[in-house]
Amino acid sequence: MVNWESPEVVGVCLQITGKLNLYFGGIFTWYFITTFRHVEWQLLIRKLKWKWSYVYYLGARYFLLLQIPLHEVMQPVIIVVLAITAFVVAIFASGNLLFRV
Repeated sequence: MVNWESPEVVGVCLQITGKLNLYFGGIFTWYFITTFRHVEWQLLIRKLKWKWSYVYYLGARYFLLLQIPLHEVMQPVIIVVLAITAFVVAIFASGNLLFRV
């Protein structure tokens, strides 16, 4: 039986979590950079007309991008900020699905 409160198990879980955050953060950053020209750049050069539904799309993308460097610092305040931004990303993603359907 695994003792989930032992320091060795907690350390292994933290290492795995750190590697997963780095892996998925890299994937999202790559996706963000490669898809920047489809919406953000088109909005900046005014080839794409602004719609209020883009608020949900852009909000989810930028709040998720904000979370990537915050995973490197483990302080109680940062953990609260991570939780709040996770809720905001979930709200924006739900709104994005609402407007797309």
